[in-house]
Amino acid sequence: MAVSNNKIFHYMIIQESTNNKIFQKFMNELIEKMTDEEKMQNFIVMDNLSCHLTSDLFSFYHDKKLKILLNVPYQSAWNMIELVFRLIKNLTYKRLYKNRDELENGIIEIIESGKIEETLNSLYAETLIHYLNFINKNKEIDLNK
Repeated sequence: MAVSNNKIFHYMIIQESTNNKIFQKFMNELIEKMTDEEKMQNFIVMDNLSCHLTSDLFSFYHDKKLKILLNVPYQSAWNMIELVFRLIKNLTYKRLYKNRDELENGIIEIIESGKIEETLNSLYAETLIHYLNFINKNKEIDLNK
């Protein structure tokens, strides 16, 4: 899922583990939905998942002129998408689903209902606060060592 502080740009539901080919497909679909202005004005912030970091994908990011920012070492509190996933999980836990297809349709319904967009701004603020607190606490650390 790709989200900003106020909207869901793109999502994909897959039933297998993510790999760099699946992720590149996701990124292709994402950038097709983004305007040139959105591409120029926004960074794409990602965690350090190995399928985000292949040399093929770095070439892809460069070729598409995407501004990529990799997050600091993984902490769920610093990762906005984890907060969005937690919100989706909380909303799905409230319902009973008979099978996987019904669950997938329920997740899509939640995503497309606008319930997540209503909370994105506060999730964005929460993530930014965690990230800035980390930077402030560790400003004396040389991360190049």
